Amino acid sequence: MHKEIVRRPIAVGMVFLSLAILGVVSLLKLPIAMLPKVSIPQITVRTQMADASATVLEQQVVQNLRNSLMQLPHLKDIHSDSRDGSGTISLRFYYGTDIDRAFVATHEKIDRTLSMLPKELERPQVMKASVTDLPVCYIQVTPRDSVTSTNFLALSKFVHSVVLRRLEQIPEVAMVDQSGVMRSQIVLIPNSPMLQMHHITMDDLERYLRNSQVHCNDLRVVDGAYEFFFSYNGSIQTRADLEKLYYKHEGVTIPLKELVSIEERMVPHQGLVLDGGKRAISLAVIQKSEARFQDLKASLNEVMNDLTAAYPSLHFEVNRDQTTLLSYAIENLKQSLWIGALLAVIVMFFFMKDFRVSLLMTITIPISLVICFMGFYWLHITMNLISISGLILGVGMMIDNAIIVMDNITQHRERGASLEDACVVGASEVFKPMLSSALTTCAVFVPLIFLSGISGALFYDQAMAITLGLGISLLVSVTFLPVVYRLIFQHDTKVDFKETHWVEKLIDIYERCMIFCMRRRGLILSLSLVVMVAGGWIGVMLPKQMIPTVAQNEFGVKISWNRPVTLVENRNRVTQILDGVKDKTTMSVAYVGTQDFVMFQGDATGVGDAMLYLSTAQSDSLDVVAQMIVDGIYDVYPEASVSVVPSENFLTLFLGGEQAPVQARFLLDDMENISPLHEVWDGLENLSALDTVPEISLKEVCQIELDPIKMQAWSIDPQQVEKMLKRTLGQETILTVSEGVSRVPVVLTMPRQKDFDFMNKGCVLNGQGDPIPLSHIAKGLAIERLKNIEGGTVGSYYPLDINHVEQLKDANLLMSAINKVVDRVKNVSVVYGGSIWERDSMINELIGVFVVSLLLLYLIMTIQFESFVLPFIVLVEVPIDLFGVMGMLWIFGQSINLMSLIGVVVMSGIIINDSILKIDTIQALMIQEHMSLYRALLVGGRRRFKSIVMTSLTTIFAMIPFLFGSGIGNDLQVPLAISVIGGMTLGTLVSLFVVPLLFVLVMKRRRNGKRRIYGESKNVSL
Repeated sequence: MHKEIVRRPIAVGMVFLSLAILGVVSLLKLPIAMLPKVSIPQITVRTQMADASATVLEQQVVQNLRNSLMQLPHLKDIHSDSRDGSGTISLRFYYGTDIDRAFVATHEKIDRTLSMLPKELERPQVMKASVTDLPVCYIQVTPRDSVTSTNFLALSKFVHSVVLRRLEQIPEVAMVDQSGVMRSQIVLIPNSPMLQMHHITMDDLERYLRNSQVHCNDLRVVDGAYEFFFSYNGSIQTRADLEKLYYKHEGVTIPLKELVSIEERMVPHQGLVLDGGKRAISLAVIQKSEARFQDLKASLNEVMNDLTAAYPSLHFEVNRDQTTLLSYAIENLKQSLWIGALLAVIVMFFFMKDFRVSLLMTITIPISLVICFMGFYWLHITMNLISISGLILGVGMMIDNAIIVMDNITQHRERGASLEDACVVGASEVFKPMLSSALTTCAVFVPLIFLSGISGALFYDQAMAITLGLGISLLVSVTFLPVVYRLIFQHDTKVDFKETHWVEKLIDIYERCMIFCMRRRGLILSLSLVVMVAGGWIGVMLPKQMIPTVAQNEFGVKISWNRPVTLVENRNRVTQILDGVKDKTTMSVAYVGTQDFVMFQGDATGVGDAMLYLSTAQSDSLDVVAQMIVDGIYDVYPEASVSVVPSENFLTLFLGGEQAPVQARFLLDDMENISPLHEVWDGLENLSALDTVPEISLKEVCQIELDPIKMQAWSIDPQQVEKMLKRTLGQETILTVSEGVSRVPVVLTMPRQKDFDFMNKGCVLNGQGDPIPLSHIAKGLAIERLKNIEGGTVGSYYPLDINHVEQLKDANLLMSAINKVVDRVKNVSVVYGGSIWERDSMINELIGVFVVSLLLLYLIMTIQFESFVLPFIVLVEVPIDLFGVMGMLWIFGQSINLMSLIGVVVMSGIIINDSILKIDTIQALMIQEHMSLYRALLVGGRRRFKSIVMTSLTTIFAMIPFLFGSGIGNDLQVPLAISVIGGMTLGTLVSLFVVPLLFVLVMKRRRNGKRRIYGESKNVSL
């Protein structure tokens, strides 16, 4: 540090004031988000075919698309799910793939496959995955009065035309998806006596109505210098137009309303939404990608208040609100940040005798934080859960540099240096080891950025937050603090440099303990070896996870009744379940049957399925309520399949959620013949390795098989059979008319008959117009089919999720047992997938990152010490410190997961700083003051004891708020905080006692001439 800097306090102050102002401005402009802006390498293809079963859709549509899309470049995985009427194909690409090019390539592959797909199929939808795919909230709209078909239809029209439009006018909203609406249709019921009297058939009526829908383009006529346009509108636009139609037959003009009865009826719905047991309309609000969360929250609250005040007869309830979750998580993290900083400041006041020195060190935190925000703005880093967690992790380290600088300046003044010389020399002397410490801390984050997949990109913000904090705090400590220190103490003529009584006592105790350790070197080193082995053993015994368990008070229950229940029966069962836990939940929303959401369908369901979302007042009661629901369903409906799933949030979107540890995928030679699957299931139920085997998700289907010979004999076209069935079931839409802003279908149907047996009573007209009973040309069979079929690179399969397996060896034993069962059954095979392999791959990758981090630390320290041996002394403490990490994880009931392993890497970069500082001080005493080895060891220990303990305690105390905080952001960082606290607690003792012992052993070997550890320029006489 140059003396001119110390002599110009105004210039230095103005520079840092300018930086602070820029930092505040940057903070005000920083967007707030749940997670960093990371491109998700995923594309979803959705296809719909209303009248197709899951089997037909898989064989005719999804399988062809999947085979074509598997040829896409950089494709990591493909997964498809075929259900009745709809199919979804999820494409996962390797991280770093240009998702825009992949999006275009996906469209091209689909275009080339369209010729192989059914003609009536609409073009599949292709959507890129984004953090904004997940709705920021759901709005449930219900009438305050009792629900009837009439008022709910009116509510559906009102929501579509008013509420939905009002929400979509919010600048930050991209679109509003909806489900649970009731729609109307115009039904034409033939007057059979009138049709027979005039010899008019249903086909004649259909042909007439379709021909009446005339569309004609405008005609352009030029007359001299004038130009005219003539338009003709002969199409049927409204129900009134239908009632005005006349049918002319054999010279007789007949009003259409005499031939058919024109009625408005409800469209038979396949699903509905219940909010608190009451029928509701569910609106999913999807934000724009560039929108700021805080702006969206404010605008949304304003609109909801206006709607509630303007329409008191309606009840608007916002639930599964990601904006509230974000605000809560961000506020908790901010609170943890300030509490951690306050605890670090308390530690300083506890150790420093002069409160002015402590206050001066405290200034480092706000100045470094504010200037950090300027770096955030320039690097396009948002204020999110990850970046704020990085600041919390770094706040303890930010003050470490200030502690070391202030302590060294004070020691130089104590030894008689002038104030100006003490500030200049004190800051310059420790700059090199502090720079090395900062580089080693930052170096451990560099490999984290190169983690494969989205995890590496996700933690880029955390790495940059810590790097910025350390770099800026180092700059503040060696430039700003010495200037202010000189300014504060320049008028003091007498300064008491003695330590407080209890600090002196602690230093004396440390010195006696150090002498004891030197005399019992063998015991201490043997104990260190035992601790190292014990840490590895605990690590093997701890459970493994992909991501830590995040406490939530919301959860979902996915139900499949595995019986052909109607929507009404499905609703009754769900209502019974919700009534049973009504007093124990604060929110309950049920999606019963098939839903209408377009952009975000979540877990697609059929008429016989349901998805429940519930919340409890406390997260502790969540498991109890969930178990009550599961037990209650199995007690009454043992054939049902039930699974409890976490509520969707942005974290599950980023990291993929919790996939089953092991998934057995059964491949049938013929997906329509499921008898081999039944045989496999019978064998699996006898396996003791499987806790429970859920029933196969099946549905009963009435299959009509046409006899081609009889159809030819009766001169019947297969299309006539299809028309008869559609008319009988009321599914033949011949045109649409307008009603407000909506289009209403017009359906031609047969008169309603109670318990109509269309096989025996339904008739098909042959070529001569004679009615032929359907039973003469076809037979009906009741068969079982799979409700859903999944697929991947191996082809189509039926999955079995196995959730109780935690270790890979247990998974191998289970797979061997399942293979034996499958080998005894023909026409079926099995392959396996699941998160257990992805989890082990992630752990192995992080171990590799850990090794690379240690290598980087070694290289940096070789530059610092000009030695190849001394860095090994410092790095030896890392495996010893693992005992503290694993022990703390075990005490707090945590697992080894992505965050705890990152905590190990971070801890390794932090804890060695104390050892670097101590060894550097001992070397300086031996070289500059020509002290003997043991005297340098003791003197260096006394000089650096306070700074080592203070820096360790400030970092540990900054992490403590994580242990008592709440929220998704806090829970995500708890394993990391525990790892750092445990490692640094033990690591401080290792730095104080074990590392000096190893240093002595190495130096004694050099003295005996067995090893040379210094270069020629650092020849030390012992």
